[in-house]
Amino acid sequence: MALSAVLRELAEEPWTGQPYDPRWSPEFRTVAFGDGGLVTHIVSERRQLVVVEQVIWVALVLGWAADVTGTGRHLQLRELR
Repeated sequence: MALSAVLRELAEEPWTGQPYDPRWSPEFRTVAFGDGGLVTHIVSERRQLVVVEQVIWVALVLGWAADVTGTGRHLQLRELR
């Protein structure tokens, strides 16, 4: 699955992926993409928000985070710095 497909999936189904760590709150999730990519995100049902915390792609850490908000099929990304 490509990164863009993962972001679309998160907008439609926030609970996509696996728990980040079984010892942590289940709202912390991870989704694999492509050949060696990993998206770490947090689900906030109360705020109807998914926050992408980190994108790692083949040992390259991209130094950005994005708010992924949306309802239904609408997806809005805003880069955070």
